[in-house]
Amino acid sequence: MKNEKEILNSVEKLITMYKKGELGGEVMPEDANPQLKKCSLENYLYFTLPMALNYQRNSYTLWESANKTYQDEETKFVFNPKICLEKSFLEVQQALTKYKVALQKQKQTEIWMSLCRTFVELFDGDVRKLFTFLDNDVDRIRNFIQK
Repeated sequence: MKNEKEILNSVEKLITMYKKGELGGEVMPEDANPQLKKCSLENYLYFTLPMALNYQRNSYTLWESANKTYQDEETKFVFNPKICLEKSFLEVQQALTKYKVALQKQKQTEIWMSLCRTFVELFDGDVRKLFTFLDNDVDRIRNFIQK
C-alpha cells in the first residue's frame, strides 16, 4: 500500500499535468452523471458497473447512456446489484439496452450480472468493500476484476 507522501506526490503530479492541459479536454465523458454524493455507495456503483462494458466504444456515449439509464426509474435498478439479481435476465437485458449501456445484448448482460453477483456474494453488494479489501491498489483491483 502506498504511503501518504507517495499518494500526495502522485496527486501533485496530476494537478500539474491538468493545469498544463496534458490530461485532455476539460469536459470528461463521465461528467455526464447524476451528481450523486461522492462517498455514497450509489456513486461508486454508478462509476464502476458501466466500466465493465467500456471496451472499444465511445466513452462519451457510454456515460450518456449510463446517465439516462440511471435517471429512468424503470431502468435505474441495474445500478443496484442486489435488486439487479432479483430480476430476470430478460428484465436486466431490456434495462441495459434501452439506452444502449449494453450494445451486445447477451454478452454484456451476462458480464453485468456476473459483476453484480460477485459484488453481492463477496462484498454484500458494496463495491467499496472490494476496494478496501484490496487496499485501493488499482493493479490488484484490476487483476481481481479480470479473474
